[in-house]
Amino acid sequence: MPKRKAKEVVRLTEEENKDESDKEIRREEKKHDEEAERRIAAIKAIRDIEIEQSLTAQRLLCSYFTEEQLETPVLDFFKENLPDVSIEVEDNGEIEFKWNHNTGDSSLGGYP
Repeated sequence: MPKRKAKEVVRLTEEENKDESDKEIRREEKKHDEEAERRIAAIKAIRDIEIEQSLTAQRLLCSYFTEEQLETPVLDFFKENLPDVSIEVEDNGEIEFKWNHNTGDSSLGGYP
C-alpha cells in the first residue's frame, strides 16, 4: 500500500482568526441569551404557581364564611367589631386603618 502524503499545516490568517473570535463571541452571547430566557421562564412559572396558590387559599377562606357574612359590608364589620380602630378612606380609594389612642383600655390587651 502506498504511503500517504502528510497534510499541510494551514495557518489561519489574521482575518480568519478575527472571524473565529467573532464566532466564539456570538456563541457565548447566544449561550447567555438562552440562560436568561431559561431563568425568565422559571420565574414566570413560579409566579403563576404562586398566583394559583393565592387564589386557591382565597377560595378556601371564602368557603369558611356563611352567605350572610359574605354579604356584610367590610367597613361596617370593622366598625362594629374593632371599636379601637378608625377607618379613613382616601381620595384615591385607599383605605387606612389607625388605632384610636384616646382610650386607656384597649380590647386587644393594651396594644396600640
